[in-house]
Amino acid sequence: MPIILQNTTIAGLGVGGLPSGTVGSNSLANTTIQRANIGYAGQILQAQTTNKTDTWAGTASAGSYTAITGLSVNITPYYSTSKIFIIFSIAFDSNRSNSGGGFAIFRNGSLLTSAVGNANGNNFRVYGDFGAHVNPGQTGMHRGGHHLDSPGTTSTLTYDMRITFDSTAYTTYVNYARANSNDSDDPRMASTITVLEISG
Repeated sequence: MPIILQNTTIAGLGVGGLPSGTVGSNSLANTTIQRANIGYAGQILQAQTTNKTDTWAGTASAGSYTAITGLSVNITPYYSTSKIFIIFSIAFDSNRSNSGGGFAIFRNGSLLTSAVGNANGNNFRVYGDFGAHVNPGQTGMHRGGHHLDSPGTTSTLTYDMRITFDSTAYTTYVNYARANSNDSDDPRMASTITVLEISG
């Protein structure tokens, strides 16, 4: 098919109509080429992650949540139909010998209610609780999990991990044991939060 000039546009140009090397990166304006819209669901479009290797300690009152400093991640979805797959791993200790609290996922400062248990009386709502301690003097515990969120937006999202307690009297120690000594039997640990954009 011939090439027909119509003002500043070219009509009739098919696949393979330009010689190799005709259009290079210097010929394209910024943002001219957009990410292709994947034609089927389930493809990973991007991944963002935060690794927390420093230590943190905090408390939370009953019915409220305290953010774990440095355990958050941002992602800007390409499509409003995408889902966000959240994966987290938290290493911690507590000065309470039984549960009394746990971890929850927040999105843009709000509790992700699809990732906690249903409300029931005075029960605290979390993704998973702290669990019990076998040796509270020298302990390294771990909680991990994943959740598929459907935010329905292309605006930037911030996901972070928070703690809650049934009392203000207890402390959670992230990435280290509550003894906080430099003994060879006390751990220094790492925590992570990762988000994947999945095509919808």
